[in-house]
Amino acid sequence: MPHYNKVLPFFLLLAIMLLLPLAEASAAKGKKGKDEPRQLPVTILADYIHYDNATGDIFAEGNARVLQGSQIISAERIDGNVKTADIWTKTTTRFQDSATGNDFTGDYLVYNYNSKTGHVPNIQGKSKTEYITADNIEILPDKAVGQNAVMSRCNATKHVKCQHTTATRVDIWPNDRIIAYNAKVYVLGKQVYSQDRYVTTMGGESSSFPRVGYSDDEGFYISHSLSYPLGNKTVVGTKLYANEKVGGRSNIWAYHHETNFNLRYLYGYEKDSDNDWIKKEHNIIVRYPAKQLFHTPLRYSFWFERGHWRDKYKSSWHMEAGAYLSHDPIYLFNTKSLYFTLGTGYRRLEESYNNIGMDEYRYDIGLFKRFSPSFDVSVSYSNVKNHVSVFEYNNIDVAESLNYRANWRPDNKNAFSFWQEYDQANKRVYRNQIIYTRNLHCWDIIFYFERERHRHKDYENTFGWELHLAI
Repeated sequence: MPHYNKVLPFFLLLAIMLLLPLAEASAAKGKKGKDEPRQLPVTILADYIHYDNATGDIFAEGNARVLQGSQIISAERIDGNVKTADIWTKTTTRFQDSATGNDFTGDYLVYNYNSKTGHVPNIQGKSKTEYITADNIEILPDKAVGQNAVMSRCNATKHVKCQHTTATRVDIWPNDRIIAYNAKVYVLGKQVYSQDRYVTTMGGESSSFPRVGYSDDEGFYISHSLSYPLGNKTVVGTKLYANEKVGGRSNIWAYHHETNFNLRYLYGYEKDSDNDWIKKEHNIIVRYPAKQLFHTPLRYSFWFERGHWRDKYKSSWHMEAGAYLSHDPIYLFNTKSLYFTLGTGYRRLEESYNNIGMDEYRYDIGLFKRFSPSFDVSVSYSNVKNHVSVFEYNNIDVAESLNYRANWRPDNKNAFSFWQEYDQANKRVYRNQIIYTRNLHCWDIIFYFERERHRHKDYENTFGWELHLAI
């Protein structure tokens, strides 16, 4: 009977994971034709606007702009039809989307607001951190596709770009990744290699150059990530890492993405933010990313992980399953610069080492305030009940914590951040961290200082830096 009590939470959680998406799909199917997803309102602004009520034709002229949600389309004149939701331009047009970071300018634009599809020829602009030019870009609901493109995170115009990539086609998934086909990678104008498919994350670690750095814990270190897409949904790769104190620590991984879930396989070493290392053997994580719960402001997510974990003292078959429920930001005083966040979660952990099994519960609340585009602060409270861990890796340092954060970016070259973690149970500051980032045009250098109690009574001070190509 005790064995059934231990595995029952897993079966219940997995049942919810399978049935809840089906319940939502069933509910949506039952409402089809009666409760179609509501389109966001469209606002048209211009010096002069003409509308034909009979045909639905409309044109706006003189500093014309069309706004819907996070999107803005602007041109000297915009024509369209409100019945078909089509708009088009014949002169230079700018397409902006603050939610995805897309900001393109092209010769003209054709777009449909209902289908979220369109195209812009001869474009130049940005997608998040990537500067992009292309003969044509096609806008789709979930991505953008460019033809004969040049991409770079360096916007130099008076000298050779530090790095750029050319491709006959690029698929851009906003806030996620870019896949370039028949790609050629150049550093300082010289081709360093070519690839049938080249993948890079949006603002992530993927780079043609390795990262180098130093910390008191590890000494000098070097890391480099390589990845290769297998089709549009699967990517395989490796992370190579070495430092003075532990030597080589590398891994291989595979990542598969579907609409409702993603799957990640890993074999090799990983470290957490406290520089605790662990070797994961045949580790598999299945994640069901955050989804809206019907038509409520709630979002839910699930995950399941299993693998064989090792450190220098022990090994264990590690298995965990969890769920998290969060509320959309609760905006205060009708402004998006001040809001609350709420969340609660459950995790079931089992380790073959010492036959450990535990049900863990957590509660989170946060308050965020943006004073200006360059300065924001936040306060968050987290309480984790029944937390247990066999390994130091990803172990929670403070079960009941109060966190203070501040970020300041005085200009596009400098950035500062401060973080303090307060141990509520012991009524003492657990950690202070200060990070300074300096952009050297194509390079970023990061300095950080951390003062932490760690696992001892006295504070320990840690200093480090990292230098990497900002591409």
